[in-house]
Amino acid sequence: MPLLSRALTREGYVPVHRGSRRAPDALRHAADVLTEGRSVLIHPEGGLPRHDARPDA
Repeated sequence: MPLLSRALTREGYVPVHRGSRRAPDALRHAADVLTEGRSVLIHPEGGLPRHDARPDA
C-alpha cells in the first residue's frame, strides 16, 4: 500500500516494522518527536491487514 504509506508518513505517522530489526526505530522516532514538544499517540493494536489473511470460519 505505497500510496497510503506515503500519505500517513507525510502526516507524521510512524511505521512500526514489527518482528524486524527496524522495530525499535519507531520508538526512537517517537522520542525525537517528544523532544520537539509534539505529542505522540500509540495504538498498540494497530496494523494493516495482511492480504493473505483469511477470516476464521
